[in-house]
Amino acid sequence: MFDIMSNEPVIADEPGPGLTYREKTLWVTGGSTLAVYAYYFCRVLAIGDGDPARVGVLFGSAIVVLIIVQIAANIVLAAQRRPERTDERDRRVAVKAARNAYYVLMTGVWGAVGLIAVAATPFWVAHAALLGLVVAELTRCGSQLVYYRRGA
Repeated sequence: MFDIMSNEPVIADEPGPGLTYREKTLWVTGGSTLAVYAYYFCRVLAIGDGDPARVGVLFGSAIVVLIIVQIAANIVLAAQRRPERTDERDRRVAVKAARNAYYVLMTGVWGAVGLIAVAATPFWVAHAALLGLVVAELTRCGSQLVYYRRGA
């Protein structure tokens, strides 16, 4: 099908000038991850390593809230706009973002290993590793958003 005025092809599934479904889900994932884990780390630092039962309940609650928020948001996004098919560009962007996240994750792992070397308690080692995972996930989401906007 062609646009009569410009004689250019019109593709029905082509995303408009706004955010694509994939970009919106990345914003939801990154935003909800940041919000839930910022709350978690603030609370867990206040609790400290003296009450592992409270920390365990807080961690379980954070995971459940994160899952519920992301499922609900993705249902709303899918209802508003049909997800686009994955193409070569999407795969390339995902690979580049995963590479960036990998470096951040390895830095977090080495930080946790460093805490083991200085005889930190398991509480601090586990939370350093968790922080590395969270920052790596935020890096992955952020990298994908940047690559989509830059057209990588």
